[in-house]
Amino acid sequence: MRLCDYPDCGRRFEARGYCASHYRMLRATGSVRKLLADTSDSERFWSAVDKGSDCWLWLRSTSGGGYGLFTPSKKGFVKAHRFAYEDVVGPIPEGLHLDHVCRNRLCVNPAHLKPVTQQENNENTAIRGDNTSGFKGVSFHKPTQRWMAYGQYKGKNNYLGLYDTAEEAGEVSRNFRMQFHTNNLGDRK
Repeated sequence: MRLCDYPDCGRRFEARGYCASHYRMLRATGSVRKLLADTSDSERFWSAVDKGSDCWLWLRSTSGGGYGLFTPSKKGFVKAHRFAYEDVVGPIPEGLHLDHVCRNRLCVNPAHLKPVTQQENNENTAIRGDNTSGFKGVSFHKPTQRWMAYGQYKGKNNYLGLYDTAEEAGEVSRNFRMQFHTNNLGDRK
């Protein structure tokens, strides 16, 4: 359940990151800054984090894509993991993205966030939820009733052949990623 972004509120999220009561105050004053003048962005942020496990989980507003959202006093929404990294480590190097090496989009632990290029970030994606083979880079080819292996490199799909079992196709796809991807942490375990 999403909770209000106002410090120590704990009530259910209603709109724009706040519970009904704090949202009404926001609308009346016209500014989040007036509501939050007594606490720093960093204090407000870390009060909304559960550090009870290896992954530090964001407990407040989330995006449709499952990432935490935070409202600093001087900006609109920012992704919570980006705020955490910049608050603890410093600025994210220009042109780089943050990769959740733990694969948990709600994690804001800076030790789990790695600056990477867009290509490296794409290489380290988790297996898709609609995958039926159980292997990354493998799909069932209905016309031949066999398993097709494929791999992506520099934005292009590469056909890697048809195989009798998903396991065979999965191994071919994995070997392709090991050869051409630099950041495929899932394959290197």
